[in-house]
Amino acid sequence: MAEKYLFHQTGMVEEMFLPGKVILTFLLNGQVQRVLLWVKSFIHQGKLLDKTDSFANKLSIGDVVHFDCHVYDKESSDHCQWYAARASKEPVSEASVQPNTKVINRSGYISEVDPGKGVILFDFYDEEQRVFFMRSKFFLFGKRLTGKRSLQEFLSENDPLQFDAEMCEPSDENYNCNWFATLVWKGKKPVGMGPWWADRLYSRGYK
Repeated sequence: MAEKYLFHQTGMVEEMFLPGKVILTFLLNGQVQRVLLWVKSFIHQGKLLDKTDSFANKLSIGDVVHFDCHVYDKESSDHCQWYAARASKEPVSEASVQPNTKVINRSGYISEVDPGKGVILFDFYDEEQRVFFMRSKFFLFGKRLTGKRSLQEFLSENDPLQFDAEMCEPSDENYNCNWFATLVWKGKKPVGMGPWWADRLYSRGYK
């Protein structure tokens, strides 16, 4: 299976396991694919549902669902090849998530790092998620990198990091991540540096 991430797909509800699990099916290269969808990844009436919510009165077998998904590489008793990272009865690009969908003081590990940007992996409700971060958001033991120092001078794959982040739309530009880091640090969190401070620095051209 060459593709690892698929975006703006359309499928149908094939099976339901109330309260919180649904199996979708869709065609990929002429082959029927199965997608695991948990309620915590479903957007209903503009709101991302909680893992304690139910699909009851929200979805029915045969309903059309729009979704983004990634390869499901765990052993699946449901025989699913894909895991839905985000889904909605409206096209995903039109489905709005509440702007306060964010995480604070989370820990993860670097999976990719370039001179000016990278990707952190972390567990969110028992699923691995990707966080895109930029050099402008990174603090090393309370201090920002001077000049245009490369992240690769200080970070390597599998290094642990802490971060604040908010949900975003996956794209090629952000390495197909569902989260954008507003602040990333190694060591102690910068004092007084909340997400709005990091954004202000970035808006002033400190990249």
